[in-house]
Amino acid sequence: MRKNAVFAAVMLVLAPGWAKSEVADASANGFTVKISLRIQAAPGDVYGRLIQHVGDWWDPEHTYSGSSHNLSIEPKAMGCFCEKLPNDGVVRHMEVVSSCRAKLWA
Repeated sequence: MRKNAVFAAVMLVLAPGWAKSEVADASANGFTVKISLRIQAAPGDVYGRLIQHVGDWWDPEHTYSGSSHNLSIEPKAMGCFCEKLPNDGVVRHMEVVSSCRAKLWA
């Protein structure tokens, strides 16, 4: 469920009012939102911006530190979507389940 929420948040940030969205399914346990948009950039560039520049698109309101620039994503299976905190603290928000960049854009 959190993975879907992150994907939805990313897509909402990347897709202001001009993106097409629809509720793909809904139940008593939750729902899935499908958002479609055309991005005029190479897939590798988009992937790089999402992974290497988390602080540029993540809402700082959804951090413990108050700064989205403290977030990072390790683009590998079992990689950490983590946030640095003061005094060497860390929060593990999510874990990368799979990473297929090499297969898709090599």
